[in-house]
Amino acid sequence: MLNFESSTTVRELEAAPQVQARASAAALKTYQAKDTVTASVLNVNVGSFTTDFKYEANATKVTRVLTCKGAWSGFGLTGSSSASNYITAGGVGACEVIFNMSVVIKGSPISFAKQHVIKTHSGNPGRYTATLGNF
Repeated sequence: MLNFESSTTVRELEAAPQVQARASAAALKTYQAKDTVTASVLNVNVGSFTTDFKYEANATKVTRVLTCKGAWSGFGLTGSSSASNYITAGGVGACEVIFNMSVVIKGSPISFAKQHVIKTHSGNPGRYTATLGNF
């Protein structure tokens, strides 16, 4: 009944390099990774979950997280989100957003939580994997 396009598919994508403003760190690049997943109820698109992750990295690892945020855009579902981020000892960066959602279908309230994760690849911070799953 409630369907999420690509909810079980892992997508591997290239992060978009941004203009680097910090001249003192010429070896660093700023990247923006963004992933959007469409949600539908009874085969009608009702909105989308979007996670946006901006970070700095050198050629092999993430060095600093600049932003990590998530947003729901649509109708028929209400909820809230909370975001967290981390960098592993090996330089992998991640942005995790938990969406706590609710909807009323045929008079019955339904609540659920989704976890939307963007995670960079080890040794190649310009590539990332994005997933949306149950939480």
